[in-house]
Amino acid sequence: MRRPAGRTGPPGPQGPQGAQGATGARGAPGPATVRYWAKVATDAQDGAGIINANSLLISAARLRVGSYRITFPASLYYCAIVVTLGGREEAGFDAGAFENAQSSVNFGYSYIGGATHPESLDVQVRSYGGANAIGGALADGATINIVAFCGS
Repeated sequence: MRRPAGRTGPPGPQGPQGAQGATGARGAPGPATVRYWAKVATDAQDGAGIINANSLLISAARLRVGSYRITFPASLYYCAIVVTLGGREEAGFDAGAFENAQSSVNFGYSYIGGATHPESLDVQVRSYGGANAIGGALADGATINIVAFCGS
């Protein structure tokens, strides 16, 4: 006849650490990082974005006052995108007189024909002051600077 088991005793001391295993095989290289950038001058007179300088930019077009479509050769979906405004270099830049603080820039992937196009950004430039102090008004005449760092 078997007797009932007694109470469980206290845990024993930690055992020694085992030997380190062999190093695993090296993984395949990851995809290369891609950098896109563009400097697009906005101008109401010629009706289009003027590409001042770029890396792999396909096109820049003025959609209407203060609205531009800027297209690159591949998706920007997994990219860190920075869009800023600057003055027009060909006119010179006077930091004491230039009021870039009274403007803003917004952007998002282009929405064309009922579908999102992540290779293309729609950018809006808005100027504040005077009669448009709160809501601002779409405006031309600035340089749009875009940098996108892509990788996975």
